[in-house]
Amino acid sequence: MRFSKPPFRFASSIHFFTAFLISSGAGSSLQAGEVLPSQIDELVTQLGSDEFFEREMASMSLERMSGLPVGFLRRAKKSSADPELVFRVDRILNRITEEMVLDQLANPERQFRVDAQDYFLEKGEDGLETIKTAATNHRNESVRAAARKFLNELPEAIERLVTQLGDDDFEVRDVAFEELRKLKAAALPSLKKAAATTKDAEVGFRARLLIEAINGVKK
Repeated sequence: MRFSKPPFRFASSIHFFTAFLISSGAGSSLQAGEVLPSQIDELVTQLGSDEFFEREMASMSLERMSGLPVGFLRRAKKSSADPELVFRVDRILNRITEEMVLDQLANPERQFRVDAQDYFLEKGEDGLETIKTAATNHRNESVRAAARKFLNELPEAIERLVTQLGDDDFEVRDVAFEELRKLKAAALPSLKKAAATTKDAEVGFRARLLIEAINGVKK
């Protein structure tokens, strides 16, 4: 059961959300440059508010942001133990399409671009195929250019994931392992290099495991 918060907080939230919705234009989707990462963080937090009105207004606002909040929502889902927040996050994520996230590759705000890149990296080979298609066929030239840039920088991104196989944080190692596994053939050159040259026993061990797993899939 949820309990009401002090009246002053509720009134403050009403003022915030009303101003937010009016300034962005009711009924339309929010575009790049119309919302800041700090505003999205606040809205995601409100998904777990004790007040039903706050939860509903936060949900409505986030749903109007197209692919903008995908990274914020995914991080919140991983870190939150609040079932109400997780339920609402899942409901919004289910409405976000790959096309919405592709648009964020060309967002002027770095955090949105990084979140979009991570979204497709976590999809592995399927995500890379989507990026490759967007690099030549997307309706927006800015997205096409951003997709080409992403592909050009992919080897560096994979190298960072390989390095994270030896991170002190087990969760970081585990996430990197899973993302590299999904990338399959695209990750093999970096993994083979690491297996042959790294002085980090953990990185070498995990790199060899991944090579075996990927080659097994290929067969």
